[in-house]
Amino acid sequence: MNRSLKFLAACTFALTSSLASAANSWIACQPTGVMEHPSRIHVRCAQATGGIFYYAIATSDKERANRFQSLGTAALLGGRTLWVNYETTDTSGTAIGCGAGDCRLALMMEMR
Repeated sequence: MNRSLKFLAACTFALTSSLASAANSWIACQPTGVMEHPSRIHVRCAQATGGIFYYAIATSDKERANRFQSLGTAALLGGRTLWVNYETTDTSGTAIGCGAGDCRLALMMEMR
């Protein structure tokens, strides 16, 4: 294999490895609480997935925060399951008070 092909193969592997580490995942959550905080709204799930109990969004987008809180509260009161989509390794939620060890930013949420 010539040098440029080896370099291309190494770059492809590095890119694929970095993409794989930022895994997008869906989890089933039985909510046990919904909390309003000045910088975030979060839902607490009965069971942790990979140590994560809390899924949150920033309150900076008021309309989305209202929808998130309404959906979380409806699921909590109605005994329904929430399906939450999040990035498993994204700890950027620490900027809004989301703990790096037990909280992730929710990308999408569905009640079933």
